Amino acid sequence: GAALARLSRWRFDPRLERRLLRSYFARNHAYRTGAFPAEAWRPAAIAADLPNGWRAVRRAHPRWHALEQPRAFRGRAATPLTFARWLATPAVVRDIRAHTDPRGSNLHRVPAALMLRALGTRARWPPPVWQWSNRPLRRLDFFLLHSLWGLGRSPKVGWIGLHTGCDVTSPPGATRFDYRDRRYLQGQAADALLFYGGALAICGRAKVFYDAPTGFYETLAHGETIGAAWRRYFTEEAQRRISPISRKRAYFWNVTGDWTLRLPPPPVSRTSAGSTRRP
Repeated sequence: GAALARLSRWRFDPRLERRLLRSYFARNHAYRTGAFPAEAWRPAAIAADLPNGWRAVRRAHPRWHALEQPRAFRGRAATPLTFARWLATPAVVRDIRAHTDPRGSNLHRVPAALMLRALGTRARWPPPVWQWSNRPLRRLDFFLLHSLWGLGRSPKVGWIGLHTGCDVTSPPGATRFDYRDRRYLQGQAADALLFYGGALAICGRAKVFYDAPTGFYETLAHGETIGAAWRRYFTEEAQRRISPISRKRAYFWNVTGDWTLRLPPPPVSRTSAGSTRRP
């Protein structure tokens, strides 16, 4: 990638860990209680080289079926800059589709200079944040998300969602290091979204495959939890009478984060008379 900083240079910081956990629980509580702006109660989708998931994510609530996707996020050619702008657009459920490995997703390239101008920051920051190079940027990973977080550009509204990229929840270094080794899990893609990208729970796949969980958003639309939406895929696949190998694909899906979360109800707005109503 274009990051000059390398994961091997990073060290565990207990103060940062506590800060990130406090932030996570604060977002979680706000999500559960509906303490977020009304305009955030909407879906969002983004994609790079895979079909855009907008039509799917709209099914998470009946009131969203007719929503139009913002033009800037349509198609399947998202860049890191597109992603930064997408993440800054509030949403309570998000769909991400891109070719992925345990440490991040591949997006389309964007010139580093353009990214820097758009974010309004200097090309060189003091460590330990992302150091930019002149090479094009193309990764959605720990470095990008940490940089956005360091700039105060990570979402203020928490979200739950689906990421269909391969190995997005797989632990980096699992085949090389003991789980107690500091290199195990370092730079994990879903974890980076969880703590630096505003996510509260992500359903993803810990394997290279091409599937997506059947009935995921429909289950959310019925008021069920993201854990129940994940579980439905097991139920659906268990009914298959053909293609035994395909039946097993559900086993590689999992949820990173709080599996007990469900979509919050539509936010309550106030009328001119002072009474409350749901939009």
